Amino acid sequence: MPNTLNLYKTKIMKDYTLEERHKILIEQLKKHPATESLAIDIQKRTTSEDWKNMDTNNINRGVALLATFWHLTGGSIGDMNLYELLQSYMTDKDARKRINAAIN
Repeated sequence: MPNTLNLYKTKIMKDYTLEERHKILIEQLKKHPATESLAIDIQKRTTSEDWKNMDTNNINRGVALLATFWHLTGGSIGDMNLYELLQSYMTDKDARKRINAAIN
């Protein structure tokens, strides 16, 4: 397989399909310490129906990656709790509807 990071540098983001962008992202995420034990299935696209069975540990690892990306000191800071927010949003359909209604 060619080095996808080098390939990525030769194209503009809009030139990539969703699948290509996902593959590049997963390749890089697998190198991050927060994803060492995270089982990432790059073949299967998930839907909201799949989320209700998502492992809370995987959601928490995603929060850790977001916190790192945004340079936050953690996923739970003061009155902000990304762990609870994403766990509720991704596993509870009713909570997801309420959250969507609040932001729309």
